[in-house]
Amino acid sequence: SFLKSVQNFTTMDILPCNESEQFPRVIHHDDSYYMPCAATEISILRWIFPPLMLLCTAGNVLALLIYRMSYFDGSSSVHFLRAKALANLIFVNSRLFEVIHAWTDPASETFEPIYWYSRSYVMAISNISGTMATWLTLLVTIETVMCIIMPFTFRQYCTVKMTWTMLAITFFFSCCLNLSLIPAQLIKSAWTPNLFFRKETPPCWYSSEFFYADNDPELRIVQTTVYWTTMFAVVMLPTVAMLVCSIIIVRQFSLKAMGETFSQRRKCVIRMTVSTTLSHLLLEGPAVLTYSFAALTSGQNVEFLWCVINHAINLASAVNATIPFFVFLLCSEQFRHMTTVYIKAHMERDKDRRQHILSQAGIRYSARSVNRANDHNDRSTIESKFMSAARL
Repeated sequence: SFLKSVQNFTTMDILPCNESEQFPRVIHHDDSYYMPCAATEISILRWIFPPLMLLCTAGNVLALLIYRMSYFDGSSSVHFLRAKALANLIFVNSRLFEVIHAWTDPASETFEPIYWYSRSYVMAISNISGTMATWLTLLVTIETVMCIIMPFTFRQYCTVKMTWTMLAITFFFSCCLNLSLIPAQLIKSAWTPNLFFRKETPPCWYSSEFFYADNDPELRIVQTTVYWTTMFAVVMLPTVAMLVCSIIIVRQFSLKAMGETFSQRRKCVIRMTVSTTLSHLLLEGPAVLTYSFAALTSGQNVEFLWCVINHAINLASAVNATIPFFVFLLCSEQFRHMTTVYIKAHMERDKDRRQHILSQAGIRYSARSVNRANDHNDRSTIESKFMSAARL
């Protein structure tokens, strides 16, 4: 097609442009930038992802800083929550190159090859962090169920050593699953002739380079295997397991009436993990559809509707990685208190005063909770005595 276009230009006596002419050497590929489905993704990357990335960075960084407070020492679940916050941070911010690419129109001669030739590796990093975040959510949900079912013995199984072992296993299998896609994705470049119109002289033609991604046909079986494995091991199995765990939690346990079995810290961590599980089920559950379709088609010949649904589900995954900190603020009064204390402490200039505020945070809130419980018990005692007197 390139030679045919050049032949047509020659037939019409259109000469090639001089190298000194200011014509674009690199352009965007129509299928990956201007076509309806690609244009939908470009709009999402331009207008939704920048504020989402800011919120994700602020929320997960704050969560990581709060998890470092001495109040959470001794909790095995908090190690999973820390790793999940880091994975969420990487997952959302790995789209940075895509956001820059969406805003560079016309294409940048410098950035375009950097974006395309790093695309497979950035996608692998994004998928590794997303896979880890899903499995970590499952692990912390299972630990919460164990804590509820056997509150006095679960620490024999949920030790810090076991936590780090599970983190290492999760990271290893996430890498094995997602790095295998890198050789199956090919980045190609091609040239296309275009007309360059000038004001005072006749038009000339020039050739521009564009880049695009393609699948290696010889490794299609690898892609199909990865898609099916991802659908079952990363989407369906964790979703079903978390749904079952959520039902167990609801049936066995009331978050509003935990009694004296759990410490204040354990109650806080349980609320945080349950809210994480529910938001994951809501926002990540629909991914079963797109992974099933990708497994059946190997990502080829995707129709417009499925393409848009895929972008919407990817956006939901990014939202799910952004909101945990804000969900914690909404669902856990203890976490709200810890966040307020942390911010207040770091606004304090005196270092000793700052450390004192941080060390007293959990104690103050626990004492306040005990006072409220005692007040409630006193009121209940007075009411029961009053009712007994009334009956007499």
